[in-house]
Amino acid sequence: GNIVGVAAGTATITAKSKTDETKTATCTVTVVSNAVESFTVSPSTLKVAKGTAKADVIAKLPTSATANFASSVTKECSVSSWACENYGGGVGEYTFTGTVNGLPSYVTVADDKKPTVTVTVVEPPVVSVSIAASGNTSVNVGTSLTLTATPTLNPTGGTGKFAYKWYMCNSDGTNKVKIGAAGQNESETFTVPTTSSDAGDKYYVCGVTYTEDGLTTDEVFSNVIKVTVYSQYKLE
Repeated sequence: GNIVGVAAGTATITAKSKTDETKTATCTVTVVSNAVESFTVSPSTLKVAKGTAKADVIAKLPTSATANFASSVTKECSVSSWACENYGGGVGEYTFTGTVNGLPSYVTVADDKKPTVTVTVVEPPVVSVSIAASGNTSVNVGTSLTLTATPTLNPTGGTGKFAYKWYMCNSDGTNKVKIGAAGQNESETFTVPTTSSDAGDKYYVCGVTYTEDGLTTDEVFSNVIKVTVYSQYKLE
């Protein structure tokens, strides 16, 4: 026969044989509430920089959620949209609330049980960087020359990490071309190539970003350094 759950709880149903009542079978049925108790999302918190557009925030929010019912019953579903009426990109803490799809029609979701993500908007630190050479920047072929980048952070005291990229450019810093493939020349120092094929005037600049708590600043660029490599030995 059919059974209908009328209230949350557990019941044991016993069926007897029509031909032999000494023979029985039992089934334990657990009826859970059709109301969602909570949602689990990941990430449940997000940090963004001041001025981040709402669309860019939403693009970082989860697209799925786990609906949690009584008795540890769960159901996976999708998040179709996120909303936060008071978000404007200013520094502060905001709650984004999601609308879910994929739950049976008999399931109810109260407004205060919908999935949420707490978004914290922070003022990003100000990064600056300068570069200096290890020696004279007019060198003969084969002379060792290293450029070193020194970044600064305002306010100081951050626990994040700087990332570096070295570029060749014009004398005014325009038309930057990264030196090497991804992962190459990405430390605070750069060894200037001084082979015969590098003879002439070259201009170098370093780009730096800073990442802390998953938030990365825009790339900033150092001063430009001109290096002259002489194809023949320069008279001192």
